[in-house]
Amino acid sequence: MGLESLVIREASQGDAETLRWIEANDGFPYPYKKTAEDFARYIEEGTKFYIAEHEGMPVGHISLADCEYLSGDRLHFLAVIKSYQGKSKEWEGGGVGPRLMAHFEEQVKKRGKDCAVINVYENNPRAIRFYEKLGYERWFIIPHRYEDGINAVVMRKDFTAKYPHRKAAREMSAGGAPVRPQM
Repeated sequence: MGLESLVIREASQGDAETLRWIEANDGFPYPYKKTAEDFARYIEEGTKFYIAEHEGMPVGHISLADCEYLSGDRLHFLAVIKSYQGKSKEWEGGGVGPRLMAHFEEQVKKRGKDCAVINVYENNPRAIRFYEKLGYERWFIIPHRYEDGINAVVMRKDFTAKYPHRKAAREMSAGGAPVRPQM
């Protein structure tokens, strides 16, 4: 797949079924598959979704949810279809995920946030390795966060190293001490 023809656009309420379809075809055995109504509710509640399309066909999505208590934004969902019309692996592993992540991080930085946070199913080591390759670090575990008692691995990427003026401003507002999230 040529990534030069990949378009990433913001989703609207009318895209709820498309978001559901992408997740249903991403190949990960989620204990609970979200419905179009779930995606419509997320959008209504303020989650921003972005859809990746190749020649008009949806091939992935990513979402951004506000995470003010961490001075950052949270990646809510990332899904890339595994196959389409029998063309297995054409999309997954073809660069769509990294492109969606770059778009996500660009949006986080535009919003002036210091970091990005991701909750990953602990039983999805492939996703954990993917995020680690992109510079995310394991931060902590949330026990029994997901359906069927699956733990969440919370991963974080700090943007203050690239933007030292943000880190200095944050520390100044805290009286010189680094601001740490309360857990």
